[in-house]
Amino acid sequence: MIFGDNFPNVSIVIPHYNNVSGLQKCIDAIKRSDYPPEKLEIIIVDNGSATDQRQQLQTLFPLARIADEPKPGSYAARNTGVELSTAEVIAFTDSDCIPDPSWITSAVNTLRKQNEPTIIAGDIHMALDGGKNWNRYALYERITALNQKKFVQVYSFGATANLIVPKCVLEMAGLFNESLKSGGDREWCLRAQIAGAKLLFEPCAIIQHGVRTTKEELENRVRRVTGGIWELRKQPHAQQTQSESLLKRLRRIHQTGALQSPTDLIQFLVVCCEVKIWQITEKRRLSKGTHNPIR
Repeated sequence: MIFGDNFPNVSIVIPHYNNVSGLQKCIDAIKRSDYPPEKLEIIIVDNGSATDQRQQLQTLFPLARIADEPKPGSYAARNTGVELSTAEVIAFTDSDCIPDPSWITSAVNTLRKQNEPTIIAGDIHMALDGGKNWNRYALYERITALNQKKFVQVYSFGATANLIVPKCVLEMAGLFNESLKSGGDREWCLRAQIAGAKLLFEPCAIIQHGVRTTKEELENRVRRVTGGIWELRKQPHAQQTQSESLLKRLRRIHQTGALQSPTDLIQFLVVCCEVKIWQITEKRRLSKGTHNPIR
């Protein structure tokens, strides 16, 4: 893609909801970026956090642009960030992510080599946050969560935890669907590709994402994703995909060496059973109209 100069201006858009400590780590990592600092801006969009957390944002992050989006949902917050940005490129990440120093540089270098409008989906490495204990939920998350390469190559989308998008592509495809609380990145990427954009996986544009380590955290994610898929299937251009069988999944995971002992295998299977129960329960709620969206 052709930019006005070698280093286009980049806006990093981060939705925030009750996670000041995580956001602090994210911003500290962005400050270590090797991209020209005069070409970077950080836009934090608070999405209805508790009053004390909202009040801390401007004090803790004086160099960032702070905005409020009262409509619940991270996609509404991202849209607000897009509308505030005047940069040529927008980089989406989340408050629980830690970008590598070369994150933006790697993505922009790949964009500069393209001859057509292109979306960059960077790699996502699942890691255990300091102070948390390794357990079966962390194991399951590390193996199954946010496989960006698979998202791109199999499902034709990139997760907004690490998505770098030229402004021109957003102008082609429009903003995120704010009615979706999960799966909005998938719906938007499909819409952008229909509009003529190309999607690329860039393994060198890396962010670290903390694994969930408690039953409550993982159940909330499963319920949110299940609800997102349910709503996504109602969209006119949604792709219908078949779920991977447990046996096929185990074969694939075994080939990667992620399950290193019989204990790992047992723990993984236990969580697979829990996840299946949560999915079935949530689908029943959805079919009866008693679903409460999870944030």
